[in-house]
Amino acid sequence: MTGDLACPHCHGELESGPDAARCIDCGSTYPVAFGIVDFVGPTRDRPSATAYNGAFVVETLYWTAADLETRVRLFNTRLSHNAGAGVRADFLSQQSRSVLEVGCGTMEPLLAVGNRYRRAQTVWGIDISLPLLLRARENAPLASLARADAQRLPFRDGSFDLVWARHMLYHTERPEVVVREYRRCVGRAGVFAVSTNSARNKPEMHSCHRRLMRMHGLEGVGAKRGSERFPAENAAAILRHYFDHVLDVPYMGRFRFADAGEFLEYYASTTNFKLAVRAGGFSGDSLLASAEEVLREHPLRSMSNDGTLVFASRSPDRIQALCDG
Repeated sequence: MTGDLACPHCHGELESGPDAARCIDCGSTYPVAFGIVDFVGPTRDRPSATAYNGAFVVETLYWTAADLETRVRLFNTRLSHNAGAGVRADFLSQQSRSVLEVGCGTMEPLLAVGNRYRRAQTVWGIDISLPLLLRARENAPLASLARADAQRLPFRDGSFDLVWARHMLYHTERPEVVVREYRRCVGRAGVFAVSTNSARNKPEMHSCHRRLMRMHGLEGVGAKRGSERFPAENAAAILRHYFDHVLDVPYMGRFRFADAGEFLEYYASTTNFKLAVRAGGFSGDSLLASAEEVLREHPLRSMSNDGTLVFASRSPDRIQALCDG
């Protein structure tokens, strides 16, 4: 399995050139930008509360690479979680020869487990954001990258030993449609691995946001919790509709911030904060100053972050090996 690119519309063979890739079968043409094939086409530069882009709910995507990198740094330094999920993910990733990261972002996952591919001969990353892909090329220079929509993967059937979807399925309008596409790209002995949050995730931050909105007369401003579309509570049940063998490994996590400033860094990277800035006509700094007032009255030094890792396959042996591990 090589992870060869194919037309996302008809899965036909692509003919690549310096400026574009063309499908030999259906004639579809895909431009190349900065050396990355673009299977998506023009989109809004700026997310909005109501805009949609294919399967993706744009309002829940990271607005800048800096927002995502803030999250990655705080996940790596301030989040603790039980280790069982990570051990299995690391074992799986190290045994896989061909790997696809869907919604790869900057190729630095929030939950830093299962991202070391010691035996992999092929690693692909796709994302809908070209700026994130350009940063991913710096972080993972040996990976191949493409701009693509999660519900139309530009690969042949059964291309990969391992397909990862890390904290991204809840960004899709209909996760079950996207899972079917992942199943198509996973080999019969391959594994689909997904991480996702609890639907009740980060209640402390949501309480802080509601207080801040009440302070400014903006009750109701904020994004619906994305994890409700694909929550940890029923992620395994959804995958069992498409895969014969499923292993669900829940984890409990908690951020412990050194001071209020670290929490505010996290909050400033969220969709809720961006929507509040726009709705109230604030500057980011002035809204953060108001949030500091809220924190003085209601201190917040830690925040729950529960979720699950789910591994799914048509091969009982692959799942059994993870259970034994």
